[in-house]
Amino acid sequence: MSYSSCRKKIVKTCVPSNESIYNLLPKVEQEVSKLPLYKSIYSSKVLRDLKNKKHDSKTFGVAELYLKPPQEFLKRQERNARITLEDTTKKSAVAPVLRFERFKKPDKKQQSTHNYIKENVQSVLKAQPKKICQPMLVFTKKGDKFSFRDSGMDAHYSRCREFGKVPCYVQRRKKELQDARDEYDRKVSDKIGACAMKKLTPEERETLLCNLHESHKKLFDQYNKLPMVISSLTMKNFKIKLEVELSQLEKDIKLLTTHSEIYVAD
Repeated sequence: MSYSSCRKKIVKTCVPSNESIYNLLPKVEQEVSKLPLYKSIYSSKVLRDLKNKKHDSKTFGVAELYLKPPQEFLKRQERNARITLEDTTKKSAVAPVLRFERFKKPDKKQQSTHNYIKENVQSVLKAQPKKICQPMLVFTKKGDKFSFRDSGMDAHYSRCREFGKVPCYVQRRKKELQDARDEYDRKVSDKIGACAMKKLTPEERETLLCNLHESHKKLFDQYNKLPMVISSLTMKNFKIKLEVELSQLEKDIKLLTTHSEIYVAD
């Protein structure tokens, strides 16, 4: 046996295998503190709502099913709903009529001698024929008809007394307008008399209008005879003067043509 092998045996017998300098001091085991479990504040509300919405034996069917006896087996058309007809007759609240004795024929002595048949014949003979209120025109074999007067084939309106005459309401309206115009003319004449104004007659108005047209024509001819290029100041002023006079004549002509009554101050 060699020295090395003897030494190994001594070491193995003297020093145990589980001993170390790190475990000479006893270790204190630390307790792991777990966090408390999370609990929602709405858990009680959820459980309460779930319990309220649930119904006992809702998904399992009826608790106890009572079957019919074999004698009452299912027959044809038994599951279909039968419609019961309601009684639509109205029940009257009026009391029924009491029975009475049959009318007894009067005696021959009490019978009247009035002849009703002869009276009916006389009334039919003297009766006037029934007047047709509105004549109708049948235009199909099925009896479709329409008013003959509204069809346009009857000269109803042309035969009237008022056909071709001015209606009364139009005449009345014309009279009202004429009276209003006369009243306006009277007020204007009174105002003109107070202001000493003279009304032009139609002849004077026509002559004045003709003179204005002639003057406008002469000035327009002069305006057209002007040269295209105007360089001098005198010609420019003459052109401006002609334009002003022409515009004034056009305004006067328009005034005379649009108004039939012209008043001139003295």
